[in-house]
Amino acid sequence: MILPLITWTEEFAIGHESLDAEHHSLVDCINEIHTAQCANQSSSQMKPLVNTLYRLAGDHFQHENSIMNRIYSGPLPYGVDKRAFLNAMVDADVVEHNANHKRSLHQLNTTIRDFNAGFGAVEQELSLDLKVWFIDHVVKYDVPLRRVFQSLAGRVV
Repeated sequence: MILPLITWTEEFAIGHESLDAEHHSLVDCINEIHTAQCANQSSSQMKPLVNTLYRLAGDHFQHENSIMNRIYSGPLPYGVDKRAFLNAMVDADVVEHNANHKRSLHQLNTTIRDFNAGFGAVEQELSLDLKVWFIDHVVKYDVPLRRVFQSLAGRVV
């Protein structure tokens, strides 16, 4: 049995049900790619999985951007601690976060393109590159969103 490459931990959770579910899906897909790679599947056999990961990532980033833009530009819900909310928004750096989505998707596209082109080193390191890609974004950019969602006191956005 092949162990998962990434084990979901609550440290990855940001406190938004649908975004956390999407993060779970990304982890599951990366783990499927890892399993396929460990089973020595060819790049053509793995291509559907890799394309699914790219689609999931693009959809997730678009969804997260729309949520953050609504929060950033919309009225503050009644009863929210304005100071806590504003401090969380500053820490989350929403504008930079959204810009990172574009860079992160480009990085993923480059990794996938190199994998599909059959570059040997990329083929061998694909799952590890995907693990680093996911964890880097979640830890640097998504985890700070936890305080934003906490400051909204559970209001669904």
